[in-house]
Amino acid sequence: MGRGGFALKHIALVALLAVLESCGPKPLCSPATCSQGCCDVNGLCHTSASATCGLNAAMCTNCLLGQSCSLGTCTSNLSSSGGGSSVGGGS
Repeated sequence: MGRGGFALKHIALVALLAVLESCGPKPLCSPATCSQGCCDVNGLCHTSASATCGLNAAMCTNCLLGQSCSLGTCTSNLSSSGGGSSVGGGS
């Protein structure tokens, strides 16, 4: 076997190992790998949204109807402003 054949086999082996490594398991969801999102039951990291709310690799939460995810916490979309009036009178 000449040098060309050895080099070609070496290059093919390195390429195969690179492909297999990229198909391997993803790192576990942890604060180091998912600080801006939350982890699902399968250990995958998700960015915070209404269906996947959380930060710092906490377990994702589904916000309820009328809520949205704000800074990793489900909060009510309803305004807390209230109004009232009173009418008084006398004679």
